[in-house]
Amino acid sequence: SIRHGTAACLRHGEAAVGAKLTEVEIYKIIDMHNNGHSKKEIASLFFITPHHVGDIINHKTWTHLWTHRAG
Repeated sequence: SIRHGTAACLRHGEAAVGAKLTEVEIYKIIDMHNNGHSKKEIASLFFITPHHVGDIINHKTWTHLWTHRAG
């Protein structure tokens, strides 16, 4: 499955087995944070933890979105 690119471990973002968010939601989370919303407030709206919000904001998760945005 790894050779064919169908292994679950190769899936990122929305395609990941345990994904709770979409790319659109990731961008909304970042936008909300940039507009002054707290991590706790954002977390409650998206049913995730404030820690997860922090990881998204600091580009520690959903990293494929940030590594391909050169320029």
